[in-house]
Order: sequence, then structure tokens, then C-alpha cells
Amino acid sequence: MQEKQLEAWTWLKHHLELRGLTFGKISRKHGIHKSCFTKVKTTPMPKNERILADYIGVDPWDIWPDRYDAAHNPNRISPRYQGHKHLLDYKQNDLKSNGENEPEFVLLMPTTGVSE
Repeated sequence: MQEKQLEAWTWLKHHLELRGLTFGKISRKHGIHKSCFTKVKTTPMPKNERILADYIGVDPWDIWPDRYDAAHNPNRISPRYQGHKHLLDYKQNDLKSNGENEPEFVLLMPTTGVSE
């Protein structure tokens, strides 16, 4: 693990402990397994990064600057949730218009077995 990541992790854990919080307490409150928060140490996970950062009153890009671009969007796409893709590829000109200048929302994940 890189030294900066270790410093950020140590800093995060210290500030959570100052507030009387543990990953177990946070995971129970959010209904997420504890390991999902501890994996943030080495694995970029935007949702869980945001939850942890909110508890200590900072933004996730302040803790993990290498995981976010200049516009504070995650600089990676989760392979399991393609909804993150819009954070990287969002361009106003790419939106389809329904004739009333409102974007048409397109489902990014396949919906097998669902009738329309």
C-alpha cells in the first residue's frame, strides 16, 4: 500500500475514533457489511467513501484526492454499478432530447425478464 493511502486511512480512523465511531457502528446504521467500509482502505468505493467522509465533516476527495478528478467526480467506473458511468461521460450535448429540451433517461443496465 502506498504511504499516502496509509496516512489517509490512519487519519480517517483517528477522526472516526474521536467521534466514538467504529466501522461496525457505521455499518449497522447503514445496513452495509463492515467489510464494505474497511475495503475503502485499498479499493475505491464512491458511496462508502462519501458515507465515511460525511461522518467526519469533509469531502471524500479531500481524503482520497487520487480517486477523484478535478470536478470531484470519481475517476473510475464501478464494474458492478454502471450508473457511475454518467459521472464520467456526462456531456450536455450527448443527452437525447424528447423535443422539449428535457433529457430522455436511458436505462444503462440490462433488464432481462422484465416486461414493458
